[in-house]
Amino acid sequence: MLSEIKDMKEQDDIQYHANMNGYLLMSGKITIEDLLGESLITENYCTFDPHIKMPKSEFLHTIEGMLMYFIEQEDYEKCTFLRDYSYEKYLDSLGTHQW
Repeated sequence: MLSEIKDMKEQDDIQYHANMNGYLLMSGKITIEDLLGESLITENYCTFDPHIKMPKSEFLHTIEGMLMYFIEQEDYEKCTFLRDYSYEKYLDSLGTHQW
């Protein structure tokens, strides 16, 4: 039972870091270099591969998953950003965020 709780906690941590890092990258608050400079492996998780341009369908799926996560966390500031973040803005940001 204790190991199951620990596993759930680790999964929650990974999910938190993946969604937070995805949001921070999309919003331009961190760069990929910032993300890769983190010392703990779980802090390097992301909801998408920032080295590869996502096709629109993958982008929409990623945004939907992140929205669901942040709604569950009641973090509506991030939800508002993600709701308004378009594929065109993502494409425009690829050069400026140094992904």
